[in-house]
Amino acid sequence: MKKKSKLKIKKLHKVPEFIETCAQWNYLEWKEKLGFCLDDSVEWVRQVTFSTQGEFAVIAFWDETPVGMNFLERNDANERPELTPWLSGVYVTPDYRGKGIGSALIKAIEDLAYDEGYKEIYLHTPNVEEIYTKLGWQTFDEFNREKSGRHAVMRKVLI
Repeated sequence: MKKKSKLKIKKLHKVPEFIETCAQWNYLEWKEKLGFCLDDSVEWVRQVTFSTQGEFAVIAFWDETPVGMNFLERNDANERPELTPWLSGVYVTPDYRGKGIGSALIKAIEDLAYDEGYKEIYLHTPNVEEIYTKLGWQTFDEFNREKSGRHAVMRKVLI
């Protein structure tokens, strides 16, 4: 008998009761360091979740426990406004890292982008370029930010 997978990935708009969970992760991982407040994160996650402009938020569950999230958004780098869409906010809770959840979340966003008709997708990262390279992403540019230094700009062609 085949063992049922414990991992499920859902569009966040299908389980909106977890918007605040994702906003809390987003805030603690990134936004707090940039001077935003938790309410800013809640509003941003809500906007992406319910966007009708080709943006998406997804959440991962291990059994029934929320364990990760990420987003597809129109612009995640003011330094490169001509590029769209962007994979952003890949986050997996510490206790669930190393189980392939991050890779599954990235694949889910890639699939959603493809289904929306996008031919390429972009991301920027200051410190985990090698993870994305293993998943087929290619670095093609970089920029610097005052608070976080060098960011690799990466793309993946969606076929």
